[in-house]
Amino acid sequence: MIEVEKYMSPEEIRTLRTVTEARAITDLAAGRSCGVTAWALLDLVSSTALRVGEIASLKIEDLNLAKNSLRVLRLKRGRRRKNKAGDVLETYSAAKYAKMNTETIAIDDSLVEHLAAYIAWTGRTSGPLFLSSKTDKALSIIGLQQNFKASLKRAGLPITTLNKDGSIKTQGYSIHACRHTWAVVHYAKHKNVRAVQKMLGHRNVNTTMSMYADVSHADMVEMGNGLYADEVDE
Repeated sequence: MIEVEKYMSPEEIRTLRTVTEARAITDLAAGRSCGVTAWALLDLVSSTALRVGEIASLKIEDLNLAKNSLRVLRLKRGRRRKNKAGDVLETYSAAKYAKMNTETIAIDDSLVEHLAAYIAWTGRTSGPLFLSSKTDKALSIIGLQQNFKASLKRAGLPITTLNKDGSIKTQGYSIHACRHTWAVVHYAKHKNVRAVQKMLGHRNVNTTMSMYADVSHADMVEMGNGLYADEVDE
C-alpha cells in the first residue's frame, strides 16, 4: 500500500487547486503568464495522474478535445525485449518504442474546457503543451517540478527536498504526489481498479492493486475509531 506521506488528503488537494486557480485569475488579469501555466499544469496532473516525464513530452497535437482524449507516451517501460532467461533479444528504437507505448486516456469535461481555454490563451495550435517563458522551448522535467513546487509553497503545503545523493532530506510533496493522490481518491470513490490501472499506465493490474486497492490508511483509522466503544466495564 502506498505510504500516507506520499499523497495529499482531499482537503490538501482542494486547497492547492483553489489557491493555484486564484493566482491564475489574478495573473491573467495582470497580463502575467506564470500563474496561468501553473494552474493548467496542476489541473492536468491532478486530473490525469500523469508522470512528470509524460507531461514534459506532451504536445498540443496529442489532445483531441472533441473526443475528451489525450495521447500519452508512457515512459517508464523497458526499452529492450528479453526472453525468459533475461537475454536481450532486441533494443527498441525511439520510433518503435513510441509506437508500442503510446496510449490514449480519457479526460473529463472540466479539464477539456480548461485546456481549450489555455491553448487559446497561448495563441499556438501545435508544439509543446507547456513552454518556458524564458527559453520559448518545452518546459523540462525540472522546470515542471519547480513550477509545481512554487504552487505548493503558495498553498502552504510541505515540499519534498533532496540531499545531493538523491535521498530525501525533508518529506513533503512533489509533482508525483498528484499521481498517488488521484489514484487513492479515485479508488476510494469508485472502487474500479481497472480504471485506475488504465489511467496510471500500469501493464500489470497487480501493481495497481498492491499500491492502491489494499486497505487504505483512512480505512485503518476508521476501523480503529470506537473499536471498544460498546464494551461495558464489569
